[in-house]
Amino acid sequence: MNIDKLIKRKQHARRDNNLRQLAEITNTLGDMYFENNRLKEALQEYSEQLIVCEQLQDKLSCAIAHRMIGEVYANLEDYEQALKHQNLHLEATEIKVEEKTLMRARLLLNLGLTLEAQKETQQAISLIEQATALCVSNNFQEDLHRTCISLATIYERQSNLELALSYIETAATVNDGRLKAEAEIIKAELFMRTGQWIKTRKVLVPLYTSTGLPKDINHQVEKYLRIIVTICRAENSLLVETDTRTKQKLYETLGDAAVAAQCFDKGAEYYRQMLTCAEETGEQIGISLMSLAQTLKDARRYKEALPFARRELDLCTNPREKYRSALFLADLLITVNAADVEIRECYTSALSAANESDNVKLQKFATREFVSYLESVGQFDEAEGIKQKVGLMFLEALSDTESEASEESDRIGADICLEDLSDLEPEDSVTKPVGTKRRSRRGTSTAIKRNEKGETQLHVACINGDIGAVERLLSSGHCTNVRDNYGWSPLHEAANHGYVDIAKLLLKHGANVNDPGGTSCKGVTPLHDAACCGHFSMMHLLIQHGATVTLKTHDGETVLDCLEDWRDRVEDLSPKHLVEYDAMYKELSDVIPLKKKRKRSNDVRTSDEGSTSSETYEIRKISAGEDYKRTIASLRTFNKTNTVSASKGNNEAVTKAITPLINEEQVLVDDWLEDDIRDAAKKKSTNNHPITIKRKSSDGNLENTTKKLRLNGSCQSKNGFSTSEGSDDDFSDIVELFEEPKKRKKKRQISLISSGFTMSRSRTPSPVAHLQPSPAISSKQHDKEYVHLRTLVKDKVFNLKAAVCEDEQEFLTYITSTTERMFHDETGCTVKLSFQSINGTVVTKESILRITRENANDKLECEVIELQVPSIVERFKTTCCTHNLTPCEIVLKCLKSCENTSIFRVKPDDINKEVLVPLLKTLEYEKNIKLLQLSGTVLLTAGIHLYQCLSNMSSLQELYLKGCDIDFACLRQVNSLPSQLRVLDLSYNPLSSESCEILRKLIAPLRYLQTLNLRYCMLENFYLPLDNPNLTSCDISWNKLNRDAATSFLSKQLFDLNLSNILSSNRFILSLDTSVALAPSLESLDLSLCDVSDADVKIILTQLPRLLKLILRGNINVSVFSINLLLSRQPTLTYIDVSGCKNVVSNPEAGLFIQNPEVCTLLASIEPNLCDSWIKLWRGTGIVIKLPHNLAIFKPV
Repeated sequence: MNIDKLIKRKQHARRDNNLRQLAEITNTLGDMYFENNRLKEALQEYSEQLIVCEQLQDKLSCAIAHRMIGEVYANLEDYEQALKHQNLHLEATEIKVEEKTLMRARLLLNLGLTLEAQKETQQAISLIEQATALCVSNNFQEDLHRTCISLATIYERQSNLELALSYIETAATVNDGRLKAEAEIIKAELFMRTGQWIKTRKVLVPLYTSTGLPKDINHQVEKYLRIIVTICRAENSLLVETDTRTKQKLYETLGDAAVAAQCFDKGAEYYRQMLTCAEETGEQIGISLMSLAQTLKDARRYKEALPFARRELDLCTNPREKYRSALFLADLLITVNAADVEIRECYTSALSAANESDNVKLQKFATREFVSYLESVGQFDEAEGIKQKVGLMFLEALSDTESEASEESDRIGADICLEDLSDLEPEDSVTKPVGTKRRSRRGTSTAIKRNEKGETQLHVACINGDIGAVERLLSSGHCTNVRDNYGWSPLHEAANHGYVDIAKLLLKHGANVNDPGGTSCKGVTPLHDAACCGHFSMMHLLIQHGATVTLKTHDGETVLDCLEDWRDRVEDLSPKHLVEYDAMYKELSDVIPLKKKRKRSNDVRTSDEGSTSSETYEIRKISAGEDYKRTIASLRTFNKTNTVSASKGNNEAVTKAITPLINEEQVLVDDWLEDDIRDAAKKKSTNNHPITIKRKSSDGNLENTTKKLRLNGSCQSKNGFSTSEGSDDDFSDIVELFEEPKKRKKKRQISLISSGFTMSRSRTPSPVAHLQPSPAISSKQHDKEYVHLRTLVKDKVFNLKAAVCEDEQEFLTYITSTTERMFHDETGCTVKLSFQSINGTVVTKESILRITRENANDKLECEVIELQVPSIVERFKTTCCTHNLTPCEIVLKCLKSCENTSIFRVKPDDINKEVLVPLLKTLEYEKNIKLLQLSGTVLLTAGIHLYQCLSNMSSLQELYLKGCDIDFACLRQVNSLPSQLRVLDLSYNPLSSESCEILRKLIAPLRYLQTLNLRYCMLENFYLPLDNPNLTSCDISWNKLNRDAATSFLSKQLFDLNLSNILSSNRFILSLDTSVALAPSLESLDLSLCDVSDADVKIILTQLPRLLKLILRGNINVSVFSINLLLSRQPTLTYIDVSGCKNVVSNPEAGLFIQNPEVCTLLASIEPNLCDSWIKLWRGTGIVIKLPHNLAIFKPV
């Protein structure tokens, strides 16, 4: 488990006050930090572990924590503290008898489980029962729970259900609530697997009605209970049902539920009944056959499944179905060891169906399965031929069926309301104590998942109008009043989009009809939402359910104002809509008094005439006294933050001078008053609230967004002007302009709009307008002083040019904000920076100028205060945009898959050279990646980007860079590799002999490395470092190694070693003699094309007692003598390849005996007429395959 996941688990444990789990996690984190030489962090974790263990009064764990703290201090060279904690450790190791007994019980349990895994069941039971007795006599409750559950599992495997239940019930007697609940769940699972539905229900219902259980247990209980209720109801319905079609559907439901309950025998029985009904009705026969065959296979009744699988394949007409059925049948036939001919027919049928479907993925998958089968039966040449024929070097599976099955089981019973279970369990209500209430499912049963906008599944379903999903989520207990990041509720979304049926469901399940939303929503209720979009039916529904029509938004807008704004935006209304509008307008006018309605003096109509007449009309209504009063009121609050809204149309900014005699609700774009009241304005400079926030769409559908406007029109009329960019239909953003008070030389402000400034819109949800001066203005600034800076953020350097201004804070802010923007463009991440001190002093304007004048190469280091990492897809789109590239759809799919699986794979044909650098920059901040597959991509000039990408991948375990054109120049830019690497594949890269030392330095720190592949890297005399204790497999073939280098590999404690074709010249150099010590651990050895002789083979067999696989292809000095020696070896070698060696022209020697021919495969160059005599060595358990050029394969059947 990686560090990030452990930190999350630690937070959960601390929140749940689970001290035992917290102690274990802090210990694990401390160990991981200690191994990675992050000593200060390790010390912090061990110290926290010590505190927790002291609270638990666990003296043994306290002693261990003291020991680890002492080791950390010793590494930090603080020997006084190290000695102190080691003494405390020694004092605490005086363990009490009780603690020794606990340790003994745990050791007995662990030893018993180990023996059980080795199939020594009776001895395992004996030891675990001893552990159980110790736990009972000493009241070790947690360990008693473990031992009893372990014994129950063993007895269940032996079909002794009575004893298994007895131990589970003992495990349920502990005092810990969670352990008790876990034992009850295990009992329910046992009943489910054996088809005892009623007993299962009796166990689950009390758990469901209990309170205080953890969320994961609640979710599991609810899932199981839904499955059981589904089965019980279906079985009850079958008792009275006579219609065959309905019975067929019920049996299908029962089969699906039984399989979800892991009761495959019952599931097969139900599907058999379904098949009977299907044969009567003539419908869904194929589905019934496949379900039955699959379930019989799951129940390990393979031979019973075969006839149904064959029938189902015969019925298939759709190519895709035929393809899947053929593969399923092939898998079954392999399991029952059917004839090769029949299995091949299935694969041929699957390939034919895949080709007929024109689906490339199906074709690749079918080919992959066939190739895997051929390789499993030793047909390697044929498998390789098929690969080359279809032009595929790497094939991967299509999907994860396990996750699909899990999702399917989660959907079973989703429509059942568990609150109505009282009629199913009448006896429970009698025995239930007074005052006990059924646990409410709502809010606890369904895990709420959010997307990057904070939208839950219910939000998205409401936005998309998916009423089925809404019903399913509400019935499973999804909260109705949950809000997204902006504060909108699901009811807001339904009202905004006009989905009346969905709104009815939400209101029925308790949605707040007057929900004002979050702080960013400005008091907009669902009724305001519906009015802004002209959804009259929605408005009637909300009012019927108690919506308060007199509520105002924070900007003072009533529902009637929103409705009028909508009417202003819509040019033409149909007669029907006009009648509805007039009726609603009248209804609202009766409730909202005229004096409370918003004055609409400065509304911007669609036509210029409308605007002029409106303003004229309003000015006539205002008297001179009223104008004076409003002007004075405006003077008090004139410096509030101005807001600018983006709206439909191409309206240009208002540039005419604005009279000081303003209407009380008129919002000015530019301050026009003199600076003599600037001090008073500063007190209110923090009031930077925008008028409104534009609603975002769940799927980014522009057409949908334009139809469902929120308050854009009203914002337009308030501000008096609008900005537009792109098409007329683009309402995706509301632009906010924040203007902080600044000192000015002039006494009067100049209108920004009239001075040549323009407004550009950002793509962010709540963007800030960027004011850009026109050329006329910027030309006056040529005399300013500029400095060129290099800023450093982590390992990234940015070059920027900054104007030197008088205001120091403004100068520093410009540098940080510009660096933050450049960092975002480079990485796709949003960052907040601050300057690191320079030589211990705070960064100032003068210090920056001094640095730039003294040494232009010096970097100004910035510290990351806050880092926000968007989704991997968004980051890739951002970096592609920075490089003026279009994101590749296939790469986007790979990135989406990576988010869910922590595995990134991309095929070289799916990615072009230009996109590679943005991809590496994107992957740099995906810290959870465990497997990175970039084989075949061209990394020749991307060394530095590769290093930056890998340096952040602390969890990476497998790295595949095969054939990536990495040379010495590229490799030397990679300073280190992830320390957790277990697999490293650099094969087929032109590293050359220059790279040997760099390669050794990169590999040496990889203490967890298990597999290393350096095949054909043009290396010469390469030696492995001595610091890889876990290395078990190495391929150094097709490189030039001298005798010493080759011997060094042979003496390594490896399991699998490939040294084929390592000769540096045509001379014989790998001669093995008694002075060469071979590693006895080797199980697989490849010495093809190494001038091996018969004498060498004899030495190999003598020094490698664990050898199972030996490949000696192309060694012409290996004769029939070695073949006889290899076949007679005990224990029997499983794979011998002497093809291309000296031709065998004689029968096997007399008395030659293969100890276990059923596991032995031999590839050799033998005269065809001699094959029959050699196959006799397999004693009827083998076959021989004769190939061209006298090559023969002898293998077990």
